Formats: sequence, structure tokens, C-alpha cells
Amino acid sequence: MALGINPDYIMWIDADQVYQEDTIARLAKHIDDGMMVVNGVTPHKENGKPMEYEFRGGDAVATMIDGFQVNRGLVKVDVPGGGGQMMNPRVYSILSPPYYIRTEADPPGMRIGEDVLFFWKLKQAGVESWVDTDLHFGHIVNGIINVTNGGN
Repeated sequence: MALGINPDYIMWIDADQVYQEDTIARLAKHIDDGMMVVNGVTPHKENGKPMEYEFRGGDAVATMIDGFQVNRGLVKVDVPGGGGQMMNPRVYSILSPPYYIRTEADPPGMRIGEDVLFFWKLKQAGVESWVDTDLHFGHIVNGIINVTNGGN
């Protein structure tokens, strides 16, 4: 639907994340400077590690980049962390639909999400994805608090 209004940018956000006040302006500047896809850094919900991934083999299986460092400007990655992502709408004219599908890989039953497969297609088409390592997002986690003995 967004492509139907001829937008300058397409932004993806997640409902379980919080963003810096200047996120849109910063990401739009990167797109204006010629990048096709750019993200900020999203922490993993369980351990806070930056959710930045790479394709290590010849297939669409992505592996988290160990020791990924933040606060070092723009860095090229294969798969940025998802939410808080801005794209130049031309990305969709480079790829053929369907843009977002899920599939399986080896070992049998291993699922590859639609986001990872989308970035695999981008990489195959020669489109680079970037992360602004100075732009940090927060990830909201849910938990259960149980009543303690004594109620105080």
C-alpha cells in the first residue's frame, strides 16, 4: 500500500521497541545520502546483544555477529535487527514479489523468517544493508511478577 502513494521513504517499526527522538530524521538522512536500507541497533530481548546478522554460508541462514560493537558510525551488515528500519522505496523495484515469505532450510524443520529471506534476496541483488551503530533502540520485554509470601 505504501508504494501506491509514491513515498520518499518506507519505515518499519516494531510495537515492542522504543526509539530515539531523532530516529526518523537520522535514518532519512542516510537514505538521502544514498543508502538503500539502514537500521539502528536493536538489542536482543534475552541478553541485550546487538541483533546484527551475517550470511556465512551459501544460503539464507543468518547467524548473529559475535562481538558486534556499537558507537562506531555506519557499518554494513547482511541482516540488520528489523524494527527501526528505513528503506528507499526503490528496493521493491529491484526485487520480484513476493517480497516476504517464510521457508525452511537444513536441518529439516529449520525455519527462515520472512525478514531474513528478504535480506537474502537483497544481498543476492547487490543491495547493501547498513546499521547506524550510534542509533540505539530499546526492546520491551514482558514478564510475570508473582505474589511473594507475606504480601509486603
